[in-house]
Amino acid sequence: MSRRARRAAIIGGGLAGLTCALRLNERNPALSVTLYEQDEIGGTSAFAIGSFTAAGTKWQRNAGIVDAPAEHFTTLLELCEFDGDDRDVERYHALLRDCCSAGAETLERLAAWGLFFAGPFLEPPHPKPRMHNVISSGAAMMALLRMRLDPTDVEVREHSPVRGIARHGDAFEIATDKSRDSYDELVIACGDRSARTGSIPARNPRATGEPIEMIADLCAAKTHRPQCAVGLRAVATGAPSIAPDPKFLAACDVLVDGATVPGRQLLDEPAPFAAHDLFLLVTDAQRFMRERVSTYPAIGYATLADLLPTSLVAGREPLRLGPFRVVVSFVDGALDVDSAMRVLGADRAPVAHLYACGSAGVGGMRLEGHGHHLLWAAHGGLLAAHAITHAE
Repeated sequence: MSRRARRAAIIGGGLAGLTCALRLNERNPALSVTLYEQDEIGGTSAFAIGSFTAAGTKWQRNAGIVDAPAEHFTTLLELCEFDGDDRDVERYHALLRDCCSAGAETLERLAAWGLFFAGPFLEPPHPKPRMHNVISSGAAMMALLRMRLDPTDVEVREHSPVRGIARHGDAFEIATDKSRDSYDELVIACGDRSARTGSIPARNPRATGEPIEMIADLCAAKTHRPQCAVGLRAVATGAPSIAPDPKFLAACDVLVDGATVPGRQLLDEPAPFAAHDLFLLVTDAQRFMRERVSTYPAIGYATLADLLPTSLVAGREPLRLGPFRVVVSFVDGALDVDSAMRVLGADRAPVAHLYACGSAGVGGMRLEGHGHHLLWAAHGGLLAAHAITHAE
């Protein structure tokens, strides 16, 4: 009698989910893989600038930069915050050390799938250029990876929000409005819960992260409270989706509903400005012509001179940039995982055949600094695929 083929389900079609699906298909074509996405493939990753911060990469070497993952890890610890006891923090440190150590390999795997990177760019407090930006943006990255998935045997179920997760023995049952199927392996890659964190709208309004709570209820897994990252994003039609630098924002006035307030006020209390179109009034344009004023797809950071030819310029007397909106770009705080991305359930024991990656598996880590969320997502997707491939 022939043995039944193993089946794996991935919930979430962002960077972590697609990375996991592509790698599973490469490493074990006999494994039947189904990818569930509540909307269209892309997730919050499609809204990203497209930054990956990593050390020891070939792009650094080509630029004559001598760097090492251990140095990256040291800087990352200065940026991050952790929610948990001493054992949690020790585990988080090990997870981040592994992520930094695998950074160069992670980027090369993405490059092998067709992604191109610009940079590396310098971003303080990193002492060396480590920011690698996908050409041309996060949206382009997700579109290309989606194309890479098309010729594979991975079954993609878009517009299929998961309504329930149950367990029968060692198998997981996934229920949607139209189907109910059983799987041997389950990967939670549903993104974060930024659309459920309060009055400030999420950059991705579909980021509910509901499967995180489903797993917590099913397996007595601990979840950590959401930690919001609030900021401004450009929403001008046809304009690059940039995020103004806080120092630049503090040096500007903000025009909202015909009234002008100091940029510092918006930095200190962003909530009252939610759901309003905002314009930045640049009071000292010459100062910022050659200084960094915002993130920018592909080129890392933009000067004011870079922004002048774009549709972000809404007026010139005085110079007015926008419109922008106050948004929650992402939140940290979700399921805890071990070094193989297995979800930790009751008593911190790993749950067999259950994995979480990307924002769904960030646990109590708050990943600060551009480029760390995408690196964590891609690294976790690859690691979960490796663990599933080698599972007995």
